[in-house]
Amino acid sequence: MPLPSPAPIQAPNATWASLPLSLIGVWLVIGKDAGLPIPQNMGDWLALLAGVMFVAGAARIQVSRVEGVFPMMFSYSLYGGIFGAVQMLLLSAEVGPPPMLGTWMNLAPWIVLRCLGFLLPTNAIITWSPKHLGAGLFSILILAELIFGTVSAAIWANEPFGWHEVAGCLLILTAGVTEVVLAPRTIKQGRP
Repeated sequence: MPLPSPAPIQAPNATWASLPLSLIGVWLVIGKDAGLPIPQNMGDWLALLAGVMFVAGAARIQVSRVEGVFPMMFSYSLYGGIFGAVQMLLLSAEVGPPPMLGTWMNLAPWIVLRCLGFLLPTNAIITWSPKHLGAGLFSILILAELIFGTVSAAIWANEPFGWHEVAGCLLILTAGVTEVVLAPRTIKQGRP
């Protein structure tokens, strides 16, 4: 029996209005001196690919409407673990051999504590929220990390914070507000 094909992803009008605002905002904050932010090296291309996959995953979560967070967290952890193990083996010549078993055993309590206290809760929120917020708003809210990073770098690391940064941060915030204000309103059955 063939599997049903997934529903096509259609962006609402709010996303088409907010996407250019957020992209211009990111460009003003990050690429103001470099011209268009075209990837220059392998790390830039990998970051771009990761961003595209992140947004595509958020859109797929919004469309698929998976019940609960467990299936998403399981697949996230499974495929992330497989990818991490493959990287560890393939990149051992560049980054050094994997740690010895004794090192893993000494670090195990801290790894478990970090996973239970930080990684699982934050990843559960990140993988579960596109279902409730929508992929467009979720992706723009993730860009708030750029705003907080820019402002905190200006405060704590004495990084420059001029009109480029202010305008970029305001455009990203405006994109988030636009996504909320222009989003279609739906009334759920059984609720006023």
